[in-house]
Amino acid sequence: MVRISITLPAFASAEPPVELDAHYVHQDGQLGATPLRSETLRPGQERCLMLHSRLAFVVPRGSRSTLPLDITHADPEMPFALDLQGLRVPESGDPVPVFHRCIRPGYSLSLAIDTADVLVIRETPWSHANAR
Repeated sequence: MVRISITLPAFASAEPPVELDAHYVHQDGQLGATPLRSETLRPGQERCLMLHSRLAFVVPRGSRSTLPLDITHADPEMPFALDLQGLRVPESGDPVPVFHRCIRPGYSLSLAIDTADVLVIRETPWSHANAR
């Protein structure tokens, strides 16, 4: 399990609301269709969460033109990195990857999601992330 923190920066508008959905990850790596739980991210409020191999967090951009987020891998001694993938979700067909980032144990990343419809956050072994 990896501790992460995710923050919608204080300068971001509270409207429309930004949801963070926790999805079960099946054996084949596919996400469960229905979230296990959802939380609303509020500007300036840090959310501390636990992530493991059978859980993924999904943050839809919604109707915003840009969604800024600050994400921290809060376990510097863990052998797992955070795998972030931005996906464009067409009306029909499979999601299309538009960006990919990894956050090393103990590091942070600020990003602005503007070309992706959703951000998917998963745990990945540091050795796999290091090879990319």
